Amino acid sequence: MNLFNTGKEIIEKYPKLKYIFSKIYNLISFNKIKIKGKNNIIKKSGNFLKKCKIIILGNNNVIDLGDTSYLSNTNITIIGDNNKIVIGKKVYVNSGDFYFEDSENILNIGDKTIIAGNTHLALTEGKQINIGRECLFSSNIVLRTGDSHSILNENGERTNCSKDIMLENHIWVTQNVTILKGVKIAQNSILATGSIVTKSFNRPNVIIAGNPAKIVKENINWCNKRI
Repeated sequence: MNLFNTGKEIIEKYPKLKYIFSKIYNLISFNKIKIKGKNNIIKKSGNFLKKCKIIILGNNNVIDLGDTSYLSNTNITIIGDNNKIVIGKKVYVNSGDFYFEDSENILNIGDKTIIAGNTHLALTEGKQINIGRECLFSSNIVLRTGDSHSILNENGERTNCSKDIMLENHIWVTQNVTILKGVKIAQNSILATGSIVTKSFNRPNVIIAGNPAKIVKENINWCNKRI
């Protein structure tokens, strides 16, 4: 039994020990943290980091990791000021890549959400990615609030400003899905394998599939257990 699973058993039996155990775990889990700037805060008491890399280049940035959350092989890069990451309780992230450029971006991940592997979240120009509670991410998934480079019209004016992304509670994002700027997905929905999501879907309980994605089935729900 590995150290993390042992720790979960200890915490479930003796919840007051979670802060002590998480501190020991984080000290011996090969994490790399590099901070350049002023008033940057990482709140990581009561959670578990394993082989994570955190780089902060800026001022007044906050990373707030919820109680008994677990991040493994995850990179967090913040380049700018006044950015914020809030990860809820009992969140599991494996092989995440969270990239912040510019200032005043916000990433929220709700309680009990699972990111199973290779998920890239990119935030620019002071925008937000909000992921609700009990969401499930497969692998090779990309969410981007912007395009990184400028698209100009004939007058030299930029036409592709960044926009927020919002996933409501209990969304299943399957393998090889890309979610682009300005998208909102309603609760209890499924994004099918390989979907490219370029617009919002405000109807809950649907399956969304294709490139560009569209609703292919309604009045559904999902469960992460085989019933």
